[in-house]
Amino acid sequence: MLDERHFIRGARVLGMVALADRSWSSALEVLTPALRAADDMGYREPGMFRIHHDAVEAMCGIGDLAGAAELAALVRARAHLPWAGAAAAYAAGLVLAAEGRLDDAAEQVLRAAREFDALAHPSEAAQALMQLGSIRRRQRRRGDSRRMLDQAARLLEDHGIALWQGRLVSERLLLGRLHEGDDQALTPAEHRTAAAVSRGLTNREIASDLNLSIKTVEAQLTRIYQKLGIHSRSQLVAIVLREKP
Repeated sequence: MLDERHFIRGARVLGMVALADRSWSSALEVLTPALRAADDMGYREPGMFRIHHDAVEAMCGIGDLAGAAELAALVRARAHLPWAGAAAAYAAGLVLAAEGRLDDAAEQVLRAAREFDALAHPSEAAQALMQLGSIRRRQRRRGDSRRMLDQAARLLEDHGIALWQGRLVSERLLLGRLHEGDDQALTPAEHRTAAAVSRGLTNREIASDLNLSIKTVEAQLTRIYQKLGIHSRSQLVAIVLREKP
């Protein structure tokens, strides 16, 4: 019995790592047998091992909406602990989003984010906020999407959680934050520097090409990275290339 519990807890960690990398099939490879093991041991409460909502997300990721809907309904029916109630809302929101019912999905995922946060589970709260950011992006509510991702980023930073950082960057890349109409938009000068980076120029070459000092180029890149929520030139290049018509 003890070995089975260790197996399930280990599967939860491996499943989360796979989800953070958007490796849906890999997540299911470890979560599916863990779900079976929990059932075989008689554990019905989803809050015991906390793997059901992740399995729902992985199922949505591979397009198994029927399986995801069935598991989400099971989570809702079995949820008694407060954490499980938040997970049930999150799972329901995932299925609704996969079905294209974005308004209803946003309502459920926002509820999950708030409940996870109130329960002092920052990792799950950040996970839900990133999902809400994705939903808002699909609704073309780019400002709302950015705010959700920024909230997730603050949670992860405040609690020293590295797991979801790659996922956060991916969401920001999908959003594409070069042309936001607010104070997070790049200035014309920053646009020129970002474009020069995308052409493969070094800082010294950018300075020469744009008639700037190297320190000015470095300062602009620092601001660009902060505005876009990225940490490398390769991430900046990916955003610039995605934004080109």
